[in-house]
Amino acid sequence: NVHKNCYRLICVSPCSPLPIEYLPDGITPNNISNDDSNSIMHDDRDLQWINNIDMVDIKSTSEPVFQTDKTDDSNDYDSPLHPYTDMLTNSFCFRLLKSFRYSKLSQSESHRLFDLIHSALPSPNNLPISINKLLQKLELNQNFFRKTNICLLCYKEISDENRVCLSCPTSNKNNIAAIYDSDVKSILCVLLEKIGDTIRVYKNDLILNNDTSGNLDIGFAYAYQNLLHRFSNENFITALMHLDGIGLCKSNKLKMWLLSFSIIELPAKLRYQKHNMVIVSIWVSSKEPIASVWLQKSIKKLEELKLTGVIVNDQTIKLKVLGITGDSPALKIALNFISHNGYYCCYFCYLRGIHQKQKRQYPYECLHQMRTVNSFAQDATAAEQLNRNEKGHLGVSIFSNIVDINFPYGIIVDYAHVSLLRHSKSIFIELYRRLTPYVRNIVDRALIHQPFPHFFHRQMRPFNDLSFVKATEIRNILFYGILPIFHKHVSSEILGHFAMFITALRLLHGKPIFGDRTSDIAGDLLTKYYKDFSLFYDGLENFVLHLHQHFKNQYEMFGAFSHLGSFGQEALIGYVGSNRTGTRFYGDLICKNYSIDFLLHHKMEKSNQFTKIVDGPFDQEFNFDFKNNSLFQLLHSVQCTCASLDSCLTAYRRCIINSQVYHSLQYKRRQKSVSYFVRYTSTAVPNSYLFDNCIVFDCEDYHIATPVSSYDEHD
Repeated sequence: NVHKNCYRLICVSPCSPLPIEYLPDGITPNNISNDDSNSIMHDDRDLQWINNIDMVDIKSTSEPVFQTDKTDDSNDYDSPLHPYTDMLTNSFCFRLLKSFRYSKLSQSESHRLFDLIHSALPSPNNLPISINKLLQKLELNQNFFRKTNICLLCYKEISDENRVCLSCPTSNKNNIAAIYDSDVKSILCVLLEKIGDTIRVYKNDLILNNDTSGNLDIGFAYAYQNLLHRFSNENFITALMHLDGIGLCKSNKLKMWLLSFSIIELPAKLRYQKHNMVIVSIWVSSKEPIASVWLQKSIKKLEELKLTGVIVNDQTIKLKVLGITGDSPALKIALNFISHNGYYCCYFCYLRGIHQKQKRQYPYECLHQMRTVNSFAQDATAAEQLNRNEKGHLGVSIFSNIVDINFPYGIIVDYAHVSLLRHSKSIFIELYRRLTPYVRNIVDRALIHQPFPHFFHRQMRPFNDLSFVKATEIRNILFYGILPIFHKHVSSEILGHFAMFITALRLLHGKPIFGDRTSDIAGDLLTKYYKDFSLFYDGLENFVLHLHQHFKNQYEMFGAFSHLGSFGQEALIGYVGSNRTGTRFYGDLICKNYSIDFLLHHKMEKSNQFTKIVDGPFDQEFNFDFKNNSLFQLLHSVQCTCASLDSCLTAYRRCIINSQVYHSLQYKRRQKSVSYFVRYTSTAVPNSYLFDNCIVFDCEDYHIATPVSSYDEHD
């Protein structure tokens, strides 16, 4: 009876052949125009159309397939999506687009799915008729990148229509590089409008040198504090530049090189999130980039930002550059320096190196001459003018004009590559080689089955599978697994020598537990380790081992290594490199998808913006039996006089402490993870105790407990 005045119609959409809609009250079939009646399709045609949907030309998917809903471009995005829901159009559009991006659908599949969703909605509705219209309405159609094709034979720009350089007879596609220079100013405007308040609060702590966490973040170290004193009258943000490369395709050896920077004035947890780091330029080619050709336009944009700044909320914010970091191949490009296997390849000193057993080796030297600001600049200028190798320099670095901490002091060693992926991995392989096959199996099983706290994102990998090991996996093995597992299988002299290296890195990685003496103690351990290295290993005194001799100065200049961005920057380039579909137009798709994701992240309203995380227990366990343990009865008798134990006590599976979640043994979804705690006496304060996380290693007749560093060092 409710619908007695309504008439059912066959849906005019070719993707919905079933009768699904009712007409609103007051509308009769006589009101339907001839155009609408002519658009009614037979069921057989609809089924045939659905079966042939995969035959739709990909080019046509950029336009709406369904033309039955003539959606007006002037839709009200604060109104409901359609008359039968209270969901706002704006919220639905953002969530729909975010789902498309998270699922990594190709453009053609995204258009097809969008058209299918559009056809299933009641008519009329406020959903745009295509994804392009949706991006336009949400103001997400801005592309931050400008593409330039460069011929690597003559270094001239070529048009996008030409696949080869017409001026070079031997030109081919392998000699063409695609450069994508970003609009850094626009990206900074969007970023600072979103997180400007967070930057101001944290910068105030940096100015006051108020290191409440005690982690010695990069902003509390000497280099940044020096910038604050030099430019105390300016309003600025500070960039830490990062350069790295990643492979895109194995068949044609296509690679992508990425120049980006993070903002020092952000707390460490926010600083290295992928959407809070600014991409400056991208190089896509099968050839290694030439910095002077690649970054010429981008460096000019950075120089302009250093002079004029960017205006946000009526405030002019200038840009400062603290330094540059990257692995050895990346620093070679950025500094216009010789490769890491050449003579005088160290950026900080004049260690020449020797050629030994078909390798370039760098044995320990007690005293060596250090490079200074003047000598670094003079050698670079001489190499540029004379066009020759001048003690490692091949020319002047293109970054020398924008860094505010002059080279070599503005060079930051990439600790993840140097210490973990290179040196530690080499030692692991060498120690593993010295074991018998039977012992190797024991070691591999111990590494695989060792449980870790739940906030460790990666477990330990066995040594027989180190081909594609991650830096975080190497770090977990180095800091927590190698000594408890290997102490029965390797001589105490070798393990004791390697323990000096592990202890030094643990000191440099986290909080300064020895105060101002932390860097001195770590430096002495690394010096002793380097000095005695030839007694235990042969042919491994390479450049990365020598760089550890400069870690003491790096720590004093830039703070704890866990906050230097090695892991966050690697996550960024991995995300950007994989943010594509298909087998062609890699660079175009990467830049377009990054622009959409960046704007979507910073413009989308967070669904949990009103949710406040409160410390305390949660996830109640209703079936917990308190009577099985006398400890609970004792606690209850001390605190309460009632006789009902089960109704008085409440058990929880999880608990939040300092905004971090901890799991109990009753939490089944924790899998193999553990959250053990140890209590130990404080020598500073009598009759007081300290608590810390630990990893427990089961060693048959006994257990070894290894303290775990803080959450911040494992994000």
